[in-house]
Amino acid sequence: MKILAVFDRCVQLRGLKKIDMRNHGSVVDIFSLTSDASLVERMKRELTERNVGSVGCLNSAKLIDEHVTRLREGLCSWTAKVGGTKVQGKTVKEWFELPGERVSTWWFGLLSEKNNFKTAAFLKVAQLHALQEVMAQGGYHLCMVGVLDQDLRRSIWNLGAALKIEIKFIPAVPPRNFKRRVRSILESFGLLGDLCLGMVYWFQFLWRGFMARRLLGSRTDRLPHSDALFFVSYFRGSDGTTARQGVYRNEYASALQEKLKELHIPIVWLFRCLRPPGSDFYGMLSLAKHFARNGEKLFVLEEFLTFKDAVRSLALWLQQVFLSTYLYGHLDRSCLLSEPIGAAAEPVIKSLWNESFRIYSGLDGILNYFSFRGAFRGVPRITDCLYFAEMHAWEKALNAAKKKEKPEIRTIGFQHSSVSRNYFPYFYAPSETTVRRETQDVPLPDVLACNGELTCARLSESGYPNLTPVEAVRHLYLDEPLSCELPTRANGPILLVAGSIDRAEAGALVALVYGAFPKSEQFEIWFKGHPSMPFEPVFLESGIDVRKTGYKICDNDEVNCLRDVWIVLVPSSSVAIEALAFGCEVIVPVFPDSVCMNPLVGYEEYCHKVTCIEELRVTIEGIISGKAVNNTDEKKLFTRRYWDLDRKMPKWENLLRRYRIDQVDHVKSKRHYSYV
Repeated sequence: MKILAVFDRCVQLRGLKKIDMRNHGSVVDIFSLTSDASLVERMKRELTERNVGSVGCLNSAKLIDEHVTRLREGLCSWTAKVGGTKVQGKTVKEWFELPGERVSTWWFGLLSEKNNFKTAAFLKVAQLHALQEVMAQGGYHLCMVGVLDQDLRRSIWNLGAALKIEIKFIPAVPPRNFKRRVRSILESFGLLGDLCLGMVYWFQFLWRGFMARRLLGSRTDRLPHSDALFFVSYFRGSDGTTARQGVYRNEYASALQEKLKELHIPIVWLFRCLRPPGSDFYGMLSLAKHFARNGEKLFVLEEFLTFKDAVRSLALWLQQVFLSTYLYGHLDRSCLLSEPIGAAAEPVIKSLWNESFRIYSGLDGILNYFSFRGAFRGVPRITDCLYFAEMHAWEKALNAAKKKEKPEIRTIGFQHSSVSRNYFPYFYAPSETTVRRETQDVPLPDVLACNGELTCARLSESGYPNLTPVEAVRHLYLDEPLSCELPTRANGPILLVAGSIDRAEAGALVALVYGAFPKSEQFEIWFKGHPSMPFEPVFLESGIDVRKTGYKICDNDEVNCLRDVWIVLVPSSSVAIEALAFGCEVIVPVFPDSVCMNPLVGYEEYCHKVTCIEELRVTIEGIISGKAVNNTDEKKLFTRRYWDLDRKMPKWENLLRRYRIDQVDHVKSKRHYSYV
């Protein structure tokens, strides 16, 4: 008998004892949905102790990654088709139009946004397709399933029924996390639980607005005295020295701040507050108040939501909740479950639909829309609005609010970092980005500024109008190492493990490195965490004593780290491109429980891709012995093509100066602004 074992990190191995494998000649293949190598080894030992004939381990990471690629190729067309599907004579986009607001909340939902960081739905679809391929070709009689996610369990059951393979479930227990447990309980109540989650989020949004208005005080003193640029940014704090002086310095765009100052363009900041570890909303507001007292013109988005608009947002969301339930029941299944999704994945897609419109992600888009309307209405003398473009739902809310409230203002969405082919929000079907001046149009900025030749080319695949190349202000420092001969690294081999903003991915990195090199003996191993996700708690959670391994937690800034190291292991970060500028060899890990969003996806000739512990071990040993994918000059050329690194920033100056001229012409002629 041939058996397939499918499990994630929550599987309870003792549950295997309840499954009768019927004969001792059984062959078991492991298809892991977790990157926890130690758990896979424990599963092997448990099965071996059951006296099965043999235990093998399929390369699930490689198979799932291949299906992520196939999914990506058809995903944009699929979402466009679902949004354009007609129910009772109206398209889904038309059904979700906000009354009198000229925007469809279809664009605020996760189904349209396709954000890998906010939903695991598309990863689950890729996992299911990989599993379907294995089950169809493997000749299995039994599939043992130990996964926590209920949608995956139901979908795998559907696969078993379609392929006539018996499915038996192994218990899976969630990790001890109070917030997750409460949310899981609420979600189990269906629509009632969704409403409770939405109401909690609504109260939180209102409370943040109340705190902002109370602590920051009257907006009058913070209003601009002359024409200014509205700069919408995440607020995480500022450089320590300038913060103490009461001067705000944006960590993402300090070079652009200097250019705006040089051009005599005042900045009015509009902050979206993200809470890094160890911080709180009140503390961030206190810091913002410190800057405001020193003369910075700044606001927090939530303070612009009036109680009247908050109540209206809630009413519109409740209407959307019941509307979405009706629409899902009447949607054409041949469209909803067409390629690249598949019928077996309906439980996953149903949850994605509910998450898009019924839970707080749908409410968040509406609240942001009315908050941005209040901001454009409440802050006068704004000539243009600049924000960091990552194609989140809140950006669409911003553009829709501007179009409704102040259409004469130009919005500039600045694509400020790297663009991975597997970061789905950046990409849309060209049919959706075509501007038709209709309420169902995707709310786009008037100018989408791209920070390099290759990023611009990649985004052009979606047919975005008004793509404009500019300099990569976050990475201008790379011009120096790219312009000179890199010094020979005098030290021995060093591996830098660059962290991820995602905790699960950070944990997978630690497990991968520890599995390949439990001790730092042949070479040094440094860990540099993401600012929002340090490695220390990950090691603690994994039960790994860093002192015994010889690993080093790197406290130096990123530049100093890259100057010294030979090899960089990086999952989903622009550090992959930065490492090439310093002549490093880049290794991109692929895990079965996350989508690889490395910017080098599609540029595999510039990196090494690994899918398991053994591949990592062999790859690093090969690099140390002299095996490189490219020479230094090729890496430098690629980096310059990826990012425009002209420190004089002529493209930015041209873009901003041209608008200032257009603004003067507009004042004189009282005509609308001309857009670039």
